[in-house]
Amino acid sequence: MAKDSAAASNQTAEKLLLVLEALARQTQPVKLVDLAHQVGMNQSTCYRFVAALQNAGYAAQDKESGKYILNLKLCSLAEMIKDRVSVTSLLHAFVAEASALFQESAHLVQEENRQIVYIDNVTISSQSLITRQYIGRTAPMYCTGVGKLFLLEYSPEEFFEFTEADLAVIRSSLTKRPALQKNWFVTETAFYSNRPDNLVVIMDMEDGMYQASYGGATQESFEALMEVMEGLGEPI
Repeated sequence: MAKDSAAASNQTAEKLLLVLEALARQTQPVKLVDLAHQVGMNQSTCYRFVAALQNAGYAAQDKESGKYILNLKLCSLAEMIKDRVSVTSLLHAFVAEASALFQESAHLVQEENRQIVYIDNVTISSQSLITRQYIGRTAPMYCTGVGKLFLLEYSPEEFFEFTEADLAVIRSSLTKRPALQKNWFVTETAFYSNRPDNLVVIMDMEDGMYQASYGGATQESFEALMEVMEGLGEPI
């Protein structure tokens, strides 16, 4: 008997959450009949759950139209959780799971000013060679594997278009690095910098036009680069 009671209680809680989530998806107040249809309940059953939410202060009913909508009490709960729980602690289990699955070190990073900031990591102690990344360490996106993944998501508007004249300034003011790449559609890519910790990536788009992206590992190195790059190129 107790088992049956617990199962029924669980089903009731699940239905209440179903109604709550359906109300959260509404872009405007909704009629009871439409809400009941969305959650697959009859109107009387649906009404009991909506009334419970209303009595607890999570939902409100418009007096004129009789329609229902969630209020902001849920937002206050979210704020309470956000104040107590960090994103890092929430995601650490997933970082650990990825590390265990691939038997490799795994890192949680965020992008900040075209740099990667390491905010969590899990290492595999059984590895013969361990590359440690310390929490709070930063690195330019162009020189890290995870940073290059971020760059793949950049839109064309986040790059600059240079002319031959712009390129001439770069060639005369910056040091060309000993690397030249050609990708599968034969775009030639060259690298320039004026410090070891900054870089300009130039892609030859042919017909005298070039696309570029640039950045520095620190604010100081970025400012050193901007002494040359300021005013060059146009955002695409």
